[in-house]
Amino acid sequence: MKPGEVITVAPAATPVISSTATDAVADWVSNEFHFENTRLSEIAEMVYQRYGYQMKFDDDLLQNRSITGHLHATSLERLLNALEVTLNITIEKNGKELLVAAN
Repeated sequence: MKPGEVITVAPAATPVISSTATDAVADWVSNEFHFENTRLSEIAEMVYQRYGYQMKFDDDLLQNRSITGHLHATSLERLLNALEVTLNITIEKNGKELLVAAN
């Protein structure tokens, strides 16, 4: 591997090496989120990887809402609050699931 590359490993699959934006990958250390027309479905994956919470959508169309900007969120609660305000949604915790609904 070279700087700027990531490896993706999945069960019963060959590992894949690809290029990535290193600042986006390293931002988890400083609690930073960079969104560039990022869909809520992609943010759901980030939330799962970083915090272990699975987002469930009341309406599949919500997954296509997108956001652009920079956010410093020191906790999951701060991130969810910013998403709620920005995307006009409600997010409720239920165990390790986050239930997402339109306002």
